[in-house]
This record gives sequence, C-alpha cells and structure tokens, in this order.
Amino acid sequence: MSIDPRQVAIAVAGFCAFLNLYSPQALLPALAREFDVGPAGISSIMTAGTLAIALTAPFTGAVADVLGRKRVISAAMLAVVLPMIGAALAANVPALIAWRFLQGLLLPPIFPVAVAYVGDEWPPADVGRGAGV
Repeated sequence: MSIDPRQVAIAVAGFCAFLNLYSPQALLPALAREFDVGPAGISSIMTAGTLAIALTAPFTGAVADVLGRKRVISAAMLAVVLPMIGAALAANVPALIAWRFLQGLLLPPIFPVAVAYVGDEWPPADVGRGAGV
C-alpha cells in the first residue's frame, strides 16, 4: 500500500491548523504567571483566535473559489508564520491577543479549504480515504 503525498499534505495541514489554534490552552497558566494577569485576562488569547476564525470562515470558501484552493491554502500556510512568530515574541497580553487574532484570521483558509480541495481532487468514492478517514 503506497501513501499518497496529497494525503500526507492534507493531514499535516489539518494537524498544524488545529495545533496552532488549541495548543496555547495548555500554556494559559504559565502565560498568566509570565504576564501577571488573571484567568480572564489570559483566556482572551483563546477568544481572540476563535473570534477571528468565526469572522473569516464564512468568506473563505468564496475567496478560495475565486483565487484557487491551492493558492489560498499555500498563501495562508506561509502567512500564518508571521503571527506565530509575533505571538512567540509578544511582550504583553494585548500584543499576544493581537497576534492570536491575526492567526485566527489565517486558519480558515488552511483546513476547511483543504477539505474542499479533497472533494475536488479525489473521486467521490475515495473522498473519505483522501481526507485520512
């Protein structure tokens, strides 16, 4: 059984998008201590990312249809590096919130568009297998 490189790419895209979104949850107590803020203040970093996803997601499919799915996925994967670095280097909570918001804006073009790409690239009978299911 050979592994289709497209399947690997889709799996990596999904893993990285969700890792980017959820991994800071485990860091919240350490971040609260580092920035000397309470739980409500530090939890805003999770809210910022989730809110940005909610604002961007409804428009992502239409943009990907116009510009091309591969192009949108690739551009978003490259662009999300900047806010990741910014979040890692943030000097205070407001800066971290801003970087997390920017990350959230860039996540919907990665995974949901990748799932739509699977629907385009794989025969209907193989879509579940193409998506790694």
